[in-house]
Amino acid sequence: MKRNILVILSTTHHGFLRGIARYAREHGWHINTVMAFTGKVPDKWSGDGIISHCGGSDELADRVNSLHLPTVELSSLNQRVKAARIDTDYAAFGVAAAEYFLQRRFRSFAVAPLADDALNHQRMHGFTARLAREGHLPVQLPPLVGDAKAAYIDWPKRLAIASELLRDVPKPLAVFAYNDCVGVDIISLCEELGFLVPEQVAVLGVDNDELICEACRVPLSSVRFDLAELAYQGAALLDEIMRGHCTATHRLVPAGSGIVTRLSTNIMAISNVRVAMASQYIISHLFDPQLTAAAVATHAKISERGLRKAFFKHMGRSINEEIAMLRDAKMRELLRTTKLSTKEIAAATGLSSGNYLARFFRRRHGINPSAYRRSFHQSLPHEPSAT
Repeated sequence: MKRNILVILSTTHHGFLRGIARYAREHGWHINTVMAFTGKVPDKWSGDGIISHCGGSDELADRVNSLHLPTVELSSLNQRVKAARIDTDYAAFGVAAAEYFLQRRFRSFAVAPLADDALNHQRMHGFTARLAREGHLPVQLPPLVGDAKAAYIDWPKRLAIASELLRDVPKPLAVFAYNDCVGVDIISLCEELGFLVPEQVAVLGVDNDELICEACRVPLSSVRFDLAELAYQGAALLDEIMRGHCTATHRLVPAGSGIVTRLSTNIMAISNVRVAMASQYIISHLFDPQLTAAAVATHAKISERGLRKAFFKHMGRSINEEIAMLRDAKMRELLRTTKLSTKEIAAATGLSSGNYLARFFRRRHGINPSAYRRSFHQSLPHEPSAT
């Protein structure tokens, strides 16, 4: 059935538009994107449904509500909008970021929020909770948007507070930014303060928006957030609702897929150069089934015996234990954030088969990979329908 769908987005997330457009092409929808170009919601618009992302705008939520059409909101942030919601596990991004920095042996951390809202809290909580298990407490930098309802950002005040905090935090420092916009701002601030990125301050964003990450003097590493997939699933949920096949009002879907390393984090916080080289090589070759202590030693240009001794001294574990630990962390990340099969995850982590991965995982965690994945992919509790 042909549908006429209005797209209302509070921010220019082109990933959302790509995902909605893909679903529209596959199902013969017409999508109205006038707001993307005018910033205005068409008054008294008549169609079949709405896909929205109202963000923190109550005014925009009220406009969506006034159209009285089946609606899917691509976030749980704005509770004012009366809509079904598609969402993802924002805390998982923070967990992935924390494990990424821990693997690089950082011991000093900071978080850089975008705003003081629920989504920022979820993402930063995942990061801080994972670090707390290792005995670390990150410093919180001021949010880029201190007051979401203010007409402007008090830029000098924010920079002054952030600068003072950055100067005082021990280096090398790992900074987890809410998104890529905040990440490039932190890199710019570090340059102004004379801190080297990544040698003194490593910065990691979220979204992996190549337009932003690559348009920076120090290209920004980023946690992938598949906005297109989230929006595609939102369109699918709206289709179900319009067909009368679904009464769900809150659906949680995986929308992450690993971390893209660029220059801003391409460093190991380890004093021994050979061990740092070895650790970096292990991280970048986890997919290789031939990854062995001998291969690592060859890359680090040191004898295998010498590397084993130095590695245990600086890392507190053997090379084989390090490989197993990092493969396990990568498995858990892919199980949490992707729909890859166990066979595909095995290939990505250097294991011979899905069956071997399952045995490896059970030995370390006492449960099957499928059970671990289900614990992260359960839908959120249903709320009374607002559509």
